Amino acid sequence: MNSPLRLFISGWVFIGIAFAQVSPHKNLKLSCDECHSEKSWSPLRSPLPFQHEKTGFPLENAHQNLKCSACHNIRDFSTAKSFCGSCHIDPHESVFGVRCERCHQTDSWDVRDIQKVHRLTTFSFAGPHAQLDCEACHRSDAPQDFAFLMTQCISCHQAAYENTTDPAHADLGFPYQCELCHNMFAWKPAGFKEHDSKFFPIYSGSHAGTWSTCADCHPNPTSYSDFTCITCHDEATMNAKHGEVSGYTYDSQACYQCHPRGSGEEGEGGGD
Repeated sequence: MNSPLRLFISGWVFIGIAFAQVSPHKNLKLSCDECHSEKSWSPLRSPLPFQHEKTGFPLENAHQNLKCSACHNIRDFSTAKSFCGSCHIDPHESVFGVRCERCHQTDSWDVRDIQKVHRLTTFSFAGPHAQLDCEACHRSDAPQDFAFLMTQCISCHQAAYENTTDPAHADLGFPYQCELCHNMFAWKPAGFKEHDSKFFPIYSGSHAGTWSTCADCHPNPTSYSDFTCITCHDEATMNAKHGEVSGYTYDSQACYQCHPRGSGEEGEGGGD
């Protein structure tokens, strides 16, 4: 016989009495001894000389100790994909896309920088909100379903709104726009900045800094249409100042009629 006898049985190539195995790894341009030893095919050499970071996907943290077969089809190493969803089931059902690294790291699924994550949404927050677990605000029957949440404060703080008695928000019909008086760092101090433009200047002019709580001027906690001037402006002083004012009475409503902006005569800027 002019040529050696060749038999192909179960992937082995026999050439005379010599034999060699056909590589089971398609598209893997490495010599066998870079991963395997002469003693046995398994286990693989440790550490492997192959530098995985050259592929653009470094094996860091939790990925370091994975078997090659965990991510690759060993019959064709080229089929492995680098996006997280190719190996990990997405509990968010792709609502946030495939870039898991925007929220997570390779050493843990925990979200470390919640402020950074929330800057990607329409609700960028600071203060105590940044210390909360996601589930504290994103309550849902479906676990880890963060697809949508109302961003109004009242959606989380309605109980605080209804139970507050100083002042009684619900009884007084305060709007649900908590941000009109409060900020994200703390409920107190609170301030109604629109009070100056809509009602009476208390943050500017002669009354700025002369009061500490709403009750200083609004003694009735269930009716903010009731107000008083005479708790601060004593009768003796006011009588002396208004001795020549026709129709003067020591009464809060009378004070407001003449001093709607808190200083001088109506329409004037003088002091009282």
